[in-house]
Amino acid sequence: MLNPIRQAERYDPSGDYVRRYVDELSGVEGKAVHQPWKLDDEARAKLDYPEPMVDYSDGMRSYRERHTKS
Repeated sequence: MLNPIRQAERYDPSGDYVRRYVDELSGVEGKAVHQPWKLDDEARAKLDYPEPMVDYSDGMRSYRERHTKS
């Protein structure tokens, strides 16, 4: 299972690709563009960008619980 944040940080470390194709994040500087929901409240309030639908860590934990042999 791929971690989309890790992949983004690895292959688009400066966030240029994200800023180019996600207009809502074009003003977010640096690596913060990969996790805009972690911006401070003031910066977050200026964005028209949704919260994550799934917490990756919770999703992986749930996946492992369902697919790990006992």
